[in-house]
Amino acid sequence: MARVTFKAGQPIQSLSGTIGNLTYRTINGKTFVRVRGEVGLASNASTEAKAAYRRKTIVDECVRIIQEEIGDMAAAIQARAGIRAAMKRYYEQFSTETGSRLKLQAKMLEAYRNRRQKQDLGSTRVGNESNKK
Repeated sequence: MARVTFKAGQPIQSLSGTIGNLTYRTINGKTFVRVRGEVGLASNASTEAKAAYRRKTIVDECVRIIQEEIGDMAAAIQARAGIRAAMKRYYEQFSTETGSRLKLQAKMLEAYRNRRQKQDLGSTRVGNESNKK
């Protein structure tokens, strides 16, 4: 665990939440960060355990990538639960048709980004229509 010191005058002066494998906690006004270690898979793991491990690692990696794409750390932390839920849905949707880990991740990320683009376009249209009134 390490202590985080924010520069004076920065918009963020405390942080609580998780980005990728880094977990931030603010305790008594001081922010600490901890790196979450990788959980391994036992050599004698069952088929179900192997499938759950694969699902968890693929979803975690996709969440990390999307969070890194969000420029604002606070926004990325806030969005984590929604991103994670979407990635779990996409995993279930695409895992049976895509065997390769990298192709599956690419497909999940593409689906998430396309969904975000559609949402952004929808909010832009609504914003433009309200400006016309």
